[in-house]
Amino acid sequence: MRQRKNDGKKRSGDDKSKKANRDSSKLKKPSQQTSGIRKRNVLAVIIIVIIILAYLVFPFLLLAFPGLATSIIFLSFMRYPVNVDFHYPEHYNLTGTRNFYLTAEDGVHVGVWQVLPKSMMHIMSDDKEANTAIFEDALAVNKPVVLYFHGNSGTRASYHRILLYKLLSSLDVHVIAIDYRGFADSGGMATPDKIQHDMEMVYTWARKKSKDSKIYVWGHSLGTGISSHYTAELCDTGKCPSGVILESPFNNLLDAVEYHPLGWPWWIVPGYQSLMRQAFTAGAEFFQSDVNVKKITCPIMILHAKDDRVVPYVLGEKLYNDCLETRPKDAGPVKLISFEAEEGLGHKYIVNAKGLSDILRTFIKT
Repeated sequence: MRQRKNDGKKRSGDDKSKKANRDSSKLKKPSQQTSGIRKRNVLAVIIIVIIILAYLVFPFLLLAFPGLATSIIFLSFMRYPVNVDFHYPEHYNLTGTRNFYLTAEDGVHVGVWQVLPKSMMHIMSDDKEANTAIFEDALAVNKPVVLYFHGNSGTRASYHRILLYKLLSSLDVHVIAIDYRGFADSGGMATPDKIQHDMEMVYTWARKKSKDSKIYVWGHSLGTGISSHYTAELCDTGKCPSGVILESPFNNLLDAVEYHPLGWPWWIVPGYQSLMRQAFTAGAEFFQSDVNVKKITCPIMILHAKDDRVVPYVLGEKLYNDCLETRPKDAGPVKLISFEAEEGLGHKYIVNAKGLSDILRTFIKT
């Protein structure tokens, strides 16, 4: 009997102990949760402080290391898609195309894709060596040639660029697309002055091979700046192309930096706007489309989407107005083709615009 009582007391004591532990754990849980929330808040504050400090220090880094600004302008180290074998454009759903290289005076090789007009696809050979002569001879068959100069980052194999090559080919146009030095499989380092030499090399090669065929210069985004600079030089020497197409352009580099979505924090800090402009001034002369259009006397067509968040539509409008106000009266016409935000074309996908084929047909004379 006593043993049972003792056992009962023992169980009662154990139950009280367990209940106390449960109550204790209930009291601890809110405390642990509060501690976890505090840690997360502290981490969030640290991250925000680091980001703010990075933004504050960044302009001074650009001024201290001028090469850093050039790297940011071109972003040539951002190569996508990755692991591209440029020798086989067909792997990227691009038919009637050959890969080759041109060598600059300083020995740097520049990667090039040549895309045949749709009506000439049948002349392509399975023998890649034979294709060299076949493709070069094809350029002289009096069909328009578009020299495509892409924007920053990526390569000539980037998806939106391939879409454009295919569209132009379907319009029975030759396409010559290059990767500037420092990009993709091209050698050297990307600098504005050297890239101008590369453009001269490609244009001279295309003009020689195409004989009397019409040549059009197409620049996209950052490529509009260097294209307008180079085209101005061509026109200044009496070698103007048949026309220039500026897709998603800015009026000048310094405004493009100011209007970039990642740039707004610098404009709200007193004095930082001038610091950023100073940091990017060194290479800005090669991207002053608003200045260069004064010398471009051939027809110009500007394509810009109103939902472009990288290079806002307002900069394309500014460039258009500069063309109207500063070009010679006897210069070719200038057109601004706007695409509504509802189409969702953004910065890269004007190629998907409804009616673009008809627009291009009226500008590129086949």
